[in-house]
Amino acid sequence: MFENFKRKRKIKKFARKLPKTLVALFGKNECYSKGQVDRALKDRFSKYSNSSMSSNEFLYAYAMFCSPLAFSDIQNELNTSCDYASLREEIALVCFNNTNDFSFTSLEAMAANDSGGFSMGSSDGGSFSDGGGGGGE
Repeated sequence: MFENFKRKRKIKKFARKLPKTLVALFGKNECYSKGQVDRALKDRFSKYSNSSMSSNEFLYAYAMFCSPLAFSDIQNELNTSCDYASLREEIALVCFNNTNDFSFTSLEAMAANDSGGFSMGSSDGGSFSDGGGGGGE
């Protein structure tokens, strides 16, 4: 149960914090490269600045902001069985109450309109202030 909470918190944090950073660094795009997402993670979150960016820890950010083709390359590079569609379904559940079709624009708008909490699915039972938006297909 605690792992589920931590995973949701991470999803919301990436979704809420990274869109603005990506736009500031690279302009507004529907999809970004792994390198661009890595740079945004390093710039936005100091705890990632000295870590290896080849961790499975960042798969949710890659699924939010990278294209399916770019994610496939990342999946091969990291030798992981996590798939793009499943991660995006989980992101949709956490950030959009299960609306499966989201984009960078919808994540950016959600982050901009966020007043500190996210609307959560019924499994979470409330809002949490460490969440957010950003994504691309």
